[in-house]
Amino acid sequence: MSEFAAWLRRLDQERYEDPQRVLKDLEGCRATVPPPHHALFLGVCGSTYRLLAGRSQRSEPCLKQAEVHIAFGRWIAAKRGDTSAEADLLLRSSYVVADRGDFRLALARAEQANALAERCQDTVGRGRSLFEQGKYLYYLERTPEAIPAYLAALRLFPASEQASVFSTHQNLGFCYQREKQHGKALAHARAAEELVPSPWFEAKLYWLQAHLHEDLEDLALAEMKLRRVAEIFSELHYGEAALATVELVRLQLLQGKAEEAGATVRGIVELIVPLGNNQVVAGAIVGLLRGNLTLSRVEAARSQIETAKECANWHSLAVGS
Repeated sequence: MSEFAAWLRRLDQERYEDPQRVLKDLEGCRATVPPPHHALFLGVCGSTYRLLAGRSQRSEPCLKQAEVHIAFGRWIAAKRGDTSAEADLLLRSSYVVADRGDFRLALARAEQANALAERCQDTVGRGRSLFEQGKYLYYLERTPEAIPAYLAALRLFPASEQASVFSTHQNLGFCYQREKQHGKALAHARAAEELVPSPWFEAKLYWLQAHLHEDLEDLALAEMKLRRVAEIFSELHYGEAALATVELVRLQLLQGKAEEAGATVRGIVELIVPLGNNQVVAGAIVGLLRGNLTLSRVEAARSQIETAKECANWHSLAVGS
């Protein structure tokens, strides 16, 4: 891999943490990109614009830029006969159309990417495209088809693709949960525990496990897992911490632990100030502090926070933002 390609790959990872800085770095070298790297450069630009769309109050201009850059990159890759780059750009394109809610088109593009990756014998590329197919099939509520796609991806990913293997096991957990095959769901969740790439993913995995244990009516174990979720997110994201804590309160009430639930609610008062960036979430917490604590009021608060997750300023609730 050339020095320039390695730099692009590094920026492709760094965009998750700081897309604005990455876009500035990319724009700074746009005029000097070596021709062999034009397609990858445009793909990374497009994917960075896509991330910015998710963090902007006006997402459409950024999504449009993402589409334009990736489409141009696909054209260049096809013209150069760079099948591997074309497959990569098809996957990037699938993410954009999925963000627009068109999971059928996203699925079609992931399937195209898989065919191209197979043609150039890119095993990891095939694994990633099958993973995305599983995700889009799940969103389309075609879970019985999503499961074999994920299992096929799992067979293709090498051990070095730890984050991808983790996510595949986790998503299989979600699939089997939806199919009410809780034993298989827990087996994949346990397999994922050995591969957790970061505290964020650890918290999301424990959250899945909490829901699985609740489905199996082991509320005490579900409560323990959810308490850990709230602890981890208290250091990562105020909104996610608030949602996990509200779910924890619900579990405590279901077990008849009214006093403990009240104490848990009072313990999240400290979140109100950092939640000021999102009045919906802050209002949900304040609402729980008023009047009697009932399951219906807790469910209403949980629903309010879930709705807030769909808004662009949810990202602003990250600790340190």
